[in-house]
Amino acid sequence: EEKLFDALLLASVGSVMLSRIVFAIGNKYPLDATLAHAYKFWTPGTNPYGAIVGALLVLYLLAKLWKWSVYRVLDIYALAVSFGAAFLVLGFVALQKRFEFIFVFAAFVLLYAVLSKFRNVVLRSGVSFSVFLIAVSLMGVIFVGTRLYLPLYVMLVTISLGILYFRGRQLMANVNLPAELLEKFKSILKIKDKQLALVEEGLEKTDPYMSSDRTLDNAELGDDTAEDIAKTDSDAKLSSIAKMQIQVKRALAKMKLGTYGMCEICRKPIDNARLEAFPAATTCIEHADSK
Repeated sequence: EEKLFDALLLASVGSVMLSRIVFAIGNKYPLDATLAHAYKFWTPGTNPYGAIVGALLVLYLLAKLWKWSVYRVLDIYALAVSFGAAFLVLGFVALQKRFEFIFVFAAFVLLYAVLSKFRNVVLRSGVSFSVFLIAVSLMGVIFVGTRLYLPLYVMLVTISLGILYFRGRQLMANVNLPAELLEKFKSILKIKDKQLALVEEGLEKTDPYMSSDRTLDNAELGDDTAEDIAKTDSDAKLSSIAKMQIQVKRALAKMKLGTYGMCEICRKPIDNARLEAFPAATTCIEHADSK
C-alpha cells in the first residue's frame, strides 16, 4: 500500500513537471527558464499532453522497477484520478460559481463508481484505464468542446485503443499456450509429483511414532519430549507435502481438461511469467491468496 501511494504521488509529480517543461519548450523559453518553470508549481503554464505522458512514463518505469503489472497500476491510477478530478471540479464549481460544471462532477463520480464496481470483475486489468481515457474524452467533447482540445481527445482514445490491443494480444497468448510450453509444464509437474511422493514416503518411514524401537512405557521425560517434537515436525512436513501434491495433481488434471492456465477464481488467463515460475499455479497473481 505504501508503494502504491508512492507510485500515485510520483506519477502526479512527473505529470506536473513534464507538463510544465513541455509548456516552456512550446513557448520557446530558454533552457534555464524551462528548468525553473518545471518546479515552480505556483506559476501558471501547463501542457495537457506533457501531463499525460509524464504520468504514464512514471507509472511504467515504477511498474517495471517493482515488477508490478503495468495494466493494474494504470487501472488504480484511473481510479485515483477519477476520484480526485471529481472533487477538483467540485472546488472549481464552488470557487468560480460555474454551476454548469456540476454535471462534470457527477460524471466523474459515476465514472469512479463504475470503475470501482467492475474493475477485475467485468473489466480486465488494463481495460479499466482504457474506459477511463475514453470516458474523459467524451466528457471533454460534451462539456468543453473540440475547438481547442480535439488533438488531446484523439491522443487519449489512441492510447486507450493501443492498451486494449496489446492487452488483448497478451491475453490471447496466455489462453492459447503453445504446445511446447504446455508439454514443458506437464513434464515439470510430473517430475515434481514423483519427487513429492518420494519425500512423503521417506517422512513416513522416519515417523518417530512408527519406529519399531519406540517404547511406550518407562520412557524418560526428555525422550518423550524429543519424540513429540520430532512427530510434530514430521506431521507439519507431511501436511505441507500433501497440499503441494494436491496442487500439482489439480494442475495436471486441468491440462487434461484443457483449462490449464485459466484462473479458478476469476476465469481469466494466468500470466505466462507466473506459470513459468510456478507451473502448478491454478489462480492468477491477483487471487494467489484466495485458495
